[in-house]
This record gives sequence, C-alpha cells and structure tokens, in this order.
Amino acid sequence: LQPNPFHSTTNFKFTMTESSHVTINVYDLTGRMITTVFDGFVNADEERSAEFDAGSLTNGIYVYRVVTDNKVHSGRMILVK
Repeated sequence: LQPNPFHSTTNFKFTMTESSHVTINVYDLTGRMITTVFDGFVNADEERSAEFDAGSLTNGIYVYRVVTDNKVHSGRMILVK
C-alpha cells in the first residue's frame, strides 16, 4: 500500500511469487466491507496495481484484506483528507 497514511486515493501494488486468484477487499473498523479493490487471476512474477478511491469515505482507519489461493494478509490504512 502506497502511501500510508493516504488522502483520497492510494494504490495497492503487488507481485505474486506463484500464479493465484487474488482478492483485495477494504473494510471499516466495524467489519463492514466497503469495496472490492481487486478480484482476478494474477500470473507468477506479474506486477499488478489496483487503485482504491476513498473520496466518499470519512477520515479514519480502514482494514484491507488480501486473499490468495494459499495466503491471507491484512493490514491497516489511515485515511486523512
């Protein structure tokens, strides 16, 4: 995630070490899903980018969750307008 904290938009940049289906979702702190940022198949060593537009959201902390065929990763991001 670049950068963090971010303003209205940010990008998820990622490269997979093995081919996999990838889903990136963003949630608020209550666990409600805000949006799906990326949902698709990514080949091994393929560099990808997905933009998250938070222009309609309020300042605060959000959680992103990256799910692949073999792993789940989550992290926090801070929206500051």
